[in-house]
Amino acid sequence: MCFVYMQMIAGDEVLANQAAAAAQGIKQECESDLAEAIPALEAAISALDTLKPADITEVKSMKVLTLFSFVFSRRLRKIS
Repeated sequence: MCFVYMQMIAGDEVLANQAAAAAQGIKQECESDLAEAIPALEAAISALDTLKPADITEVKSMKVLTLFSFVFSRRLRKIS
């Protein structure tokens, strides 16, 4: 009877080791992706730190102009 339990435990240990190896692989992949993303995040944060209120106002005005030109260009295509 004890031998049966030992076999069950050994089987569970194999499954647990396989799951741990798969989890380790996922962890390494995530850490690699994170290492690539962190410099971009830091650069974005640095860029945000340089923004002034005038820059935000300029972007807002561009958004309106872009929307206007998009709508206008679609109307021109319909007319043609």
